[in-house]
Amino acid sequence: MDADLLRICEMFIRNRKTLADTFRWDGYEMHLIGSAVLTSHGIEPGAEDLKRCAGIIKDRAKVLSPLRGYLKIIMTASMLMEDDPETYFDNTERAYNLIRITRRSRDDRYYLGAMALANVIEDKEELLGLVDKATELFGVIRSVSEQCEDGRAFMVASILAAAGVEDAEAFLEEANACISQLEGTFGRTIYTEALGCILALDKADAKFKAARVKEIYKLLDTEGIRYGHGEELPVLGSVAMLDLTNAEAAAALAEADEYLRSQQGFGRFGCGHDKRHMYAALMVISAYASVLHGEQMATGAVISRAISSQFTAMAAGTMILAAEAYNDLTANMGVNIR
Repeated sequence: MDADLLRICEMFIRNRKTLADTFRWDGYEMHLIGSAVLTSHGIEPGAEDLKRCAGIIKDRAKVLSPLRGYLKIIMTASMLMEDDPETYFDNTERAYNLIRITRRSRDDRYYLGAMALANVIEDKEELLGLVDKATELFGVIRSVSEQCEDGRAFMVASILAAAGVEDAEAFLEEANACISQLEGTFGRTIYTEALGCILALDKADAKFKAARVKEIYKLLDTEGIRYGHGEELPVLGSVAMLDLTNAEAAAALAEADEYLRSQQGFGRFGCGHDKRHMYAALMVISAYASVLHGEQMATGAVISRAISSQFTAMAAGTMILAAEAYNDLTANMGVNIR
């Protein structure tokens, strides 16, 4: 394993421990997601930094807000990436409320989209325009995937709007072209459709992009990794968009997976091999996207218009798995938001 990938993997483990020690009751899965978000930005906060942002959430969020519950860690991590965490919190709330009014419904996953919008808005007028664009893209997402529930679809639409996707029809055409190339290998599921949407962010030919994903998937099998077809699948699209050969991408993911497997909580009785493979993929993206493209590690839960397509893809993938984790947690509490 090269030095950059090792550094990212070690940072991920340290961040997970800091989150677990600071937010003991927030759930193992959220500790992992929060750590992935922080690590993708190259941030390694101390407990006091986390508590400071969590205190802002406690003071400003409503009593029953998910920002004080299941989404607290993701929101805290996102706030840590801002020069002014309080303004970022206010912008997120403003974006969420506008989305809720526009959609005429409540869904906690709207907050995940609002976090993306909050990173790029400077004034109320810009927010209105972005929510309008997200509404247009929502129709595209629903056209691509009839299986995708509204909350998840609008979350992804908000991320794409924040990333500066302008031509909804062109995006729809490209996403469908990618999906048609993928479904023979992965089937037609919401995860294949999410993968198609992520690949649509890249300007390369749909057949070429899909072939890259399928080849990396096969190479991983030769490395002893049976990569899953669930929530981890869209993240593989981000790996395929890196400036690595297929063999290099598969080898790096295998190395990151081997490292994580040696850590507590990632073995047979930990998070499970599918999720471990997914986090290994996120480590590869964090390491090589920043190194090869000379950018700060500035993705995860928050997107800016200036970032490259693989960063946007990682952000979308992270949000999708955050929504999945939220579903799992709320289902365990007797609530299902699917």
